Amino acid sequence: RLCCGSSSSAVLTGTGEVPPGGMAMENLWLWGDRKISGVGDVSELIEKMEEDVESTIIDANGDCWLPVPLKTGVRCRTVRMVAMGHDHCLIVTADSLMYSWGNGSKGQLGTRSMQAADTPQFITYPTDVLKA
Repeated sequence: RLCCGSSSSAVLTGTGEVPPGGMAMENLWLWGDRKISGVGDVSELIEKMEEDVESTIIDANGDCWLPVPLKTGVRCRTVRMVAMGHDHCLIVTADSLMYSWGNGSKGQLGTRSMQAADTPQFITYPTDVLKA
């Protein structure tokens, strides 16, 4: 599944389901504007840039030009759904928890705040998001 925002993109790998007795896996990959991709693990990309100084994988603004796995704030949770807005992202995990991050200036993060969030923020309401 692929999802595109105004300046960022995301892709879900796998089914988004955790098999009985299985382990959750990090299956969301992000790239583009640093407001969204900034929650990804760029350590491997930085190593590649150090090896090949001519390559531009992360630009001077922190925007990421290659997919990076979601690592910050929602570690070891399988993502089942992703939606992207103009400058924000929302996800639902396999265990039916909802998180958001990015620009929150119009309250679009659902966190009862109009502040931006650099890391995924747990959304407490509604509590019955996509229960299987």
